[in-house]
Amino acid sequence: MEQKKTIAFDTNMILAAAQFKTDVFAQAREIFGKKIVFAVPEKVFEELENLGKKNSKMKKTVSLALEIMKKNKIKKIKSQGENTDASLEKLAAQGIIIATNDKILRKKIKAFGSHIYLKQNRIIAVE
Repeated sequence: MEQKKTIAFDTNMILAAAQFKTDVFAQAREIFGKKIVFAVPEKVFEELENLGKKNSKMKKTVSLALEIMKKNKIKKIKSQGENTDASLEKLAAQGIIIATNDKILRKKIKAFGSHIYLKQNRIIAVE
């Protein structure tokens, strides 16, 4: 039986999905199959909330991002690092697939397994 895979999203990936109206969740299901769980560390929720409060231009994108997260039943998971990147690194070390557009973070987590990023703001790619 196929085991469930977990994909944890970074703030920038969720914002890009909202901003470019790209259904990264449907694409992930196509690539990894239906047995997939979407998650975000608590720190990502905190970052999104803070961005929405601080930046009036971002408010609409953030609220769309939160809507998308709700629609796709994204699970909030406890953050295990002092910041978002550290949390995502720890999750990657546990075998969780990380969805991020952050080049520095992608380099750091490459050793732990695959990760997802957005190509041309429309297509997710697995590395």
